[in-house]
Amino acid sequence: MMAEVGLSYSQIPTADQQNVTVTTIIVHGESGEWIRGSLSMTAKNPGPQSIGSTITYCRRYALQTMIGLGTADEDDDGEQGHGRSSNYSNNLQFFKDATAKLFTKKTDVGKWLVDNYDCKKPEDLAEKDLDVAIAEVEMIGTQKMRFVALTKDIGMTTKEVIEKIKEVGGVDSFARLTKVQRTDLLKACDKKVEEISPSE
Repeated sequence: MMAEVGLSYSQIPTADQQNVTVTTIIVHGESGEWIRGSLSMTAKNPGPQSIGSTITYCRRYALQTMIGLGTADEDDDGEQGHGRSSNYSNNLQFFKDATAKLFTKKTDVGKWLVDNYDCKKPEDLAEKDLDVAIAEVEMIGTQKMRFVALTKDIGMTTKEVIEKIKEVGGVDSFARLTKVQRTDLLKACDKKVEEISPSE
């Protein structure tokens, strides 16, 4: 949706104990104009799972607010227990936008959903699964950005990068690698960067 009108975004989370802040920057590619905003929330507890969940909600709601995506008057975050909450459609659109940015081909989204959630379309995700899927996609996006930076440091060509991904997981997209495969690949790239970096 954003890409269709020439917009891209970046979100940077920071955390200080239980206090989480996410800074969102939206850029219009053609004009170079941009806006920035920050949203802060307090996690329920200082554990990594609670902080990670809070970062996910901050990122989602900050972006929704900045682009004017319809927000419901009542947001119960899925606490109704049965059926879908009033915010489900917003979360679904956020997921679609995030996967469109992450996966190189539309068919990869369906394949990823089948591999991880046994469904073919985002609309088929249960609400609790949608929340988990959004957190997973955001994590993959962060890993992908790091992978791209590392491969540039190593000096790999686009062709070499694709060949490496195929060698590791038999797929042509970093996002379709399993969690273990992504982690191992990043570790290998980190090691390679250390080997070619001049020692002090």
